[in-house]
Amino acid sequence: MADESLTAAPGALRGRARWLVVGGLILVAIVVAAWVHLSGRESTDDAQIDGHIAPIAAKVGGTIQRVLVQDNQEVKQGDVLVEVDPRDLQVALARAEADLAEARAAAQAARSGVSVNSTMRTRTS
Repeated sequence: MADESLTAAPGALRGRARWLVVGGLILVAIVVAAWVHLSGRESTDDAQIDGHIAPIAAKVGGTIQRVLVQDNQEVKQGDVLVEVDPRDLQVALARAEADLAEARAAAQAARSGVSVNSTMRTRTS
């Protein structure tokens, strides 16, 4: 009888060890899966996210017509990011050209010694 109890105990220990190894492997798999799932997420501390921030300063103001990049797309220096609606700039250019024409007319009138108003009256009459 004593021999039977000794032979039964190693079999029970092997079965128990097998379950412990399987349970340990399952536990390791769960920990690895949780780490992979959570490592790609941003975490916040007092509503602040650690990351790289690159400010973009526009040289020209206006209404954006088209955005040429996607979210989180890597860009290089010199890449076009947006297209600005040219109508506001065309109006400003036309206004500047009109101001320049007016200044040239005033300068020509000042050189000739005749006022611009009297020149305009003689042309319209």
